[in-house]
Amino acid sequence: MSDTTQNPTTRPALESLTKAIAGLLDDTELSDLVITCQNTSYNVHKAIVCAQSRFFKNACKKDTFKESDTGVIDLPADDHYAVRSMIEFLYTGDYTELEPSTRLLHHVQVYTLAEKCSIESLKDHARSKLSRVIGQTPVLEEEDLAAATRHNYENMAPNDCSVHDILISTIVGKMDVFLKDETSPICNLMAEIGEVGRDVARATCFSCYSAEDSDKDERRLGQ
Repeated sequence: MSDTTQNPTTRPALESLTKAIAGLLDDTELSDLVITCQNTSYNVHKAIVCAQSRFFKNACKKDTFKESDTGVIDLPADDHYAVRSMIEFLYTGDYTELEPSTRLLHHVQVYTLAEKCSIESLKDHARSKLSRVIGQTPVLEEEDLAAATRHNYENMAPNDCSVHDILISTIVGKMDVFLKDETSPICNLMAEIGEVGRDVARATCFSCYSAEDSDKDERRLGQ
């Protein structure tokens, strides 16, 4: 199959298709599936969500789960803003960010939901957004960072380290600020979740060793 994305003659058609799919997000007329979360309902389309999520595809298989008969999939334990962002992404390829005070937590919640629903592209997107926000924000909200880290450690498998490595690295990079007050959100988090304190200690040691090795290399080069 030819690569139509590089063909300028097909680009308008692709843009039109993308716009049409995005337009279905708020169009309930052709909806054939409902996703509910905390008293909020989203009318969606199986062809859109099931094509991108193994979780939804399996739930909609005929004669398998009750959802295939009721046409309703309930996500009661998930954050409703994260669910909304997931659905927005499935239709548009992006999602709207929340207020700065909760942005980190939101991206981590979206990442966790994407893992649950088997949407790898959304995991990549949420992780990228998280990294960008951290990199572009000189002064992070400590409570937001602590909440995001807590959510990640409490909801993700230990072998999925991509997001928690970002969070731990961020904490280590600003330890002089976060650890000044032993009652700070980050200090409380490290006391409550031992794995966080352990990983911060490990990352700090690795950072020190790397700095020492770099200094040794510079001294050798200067000789």
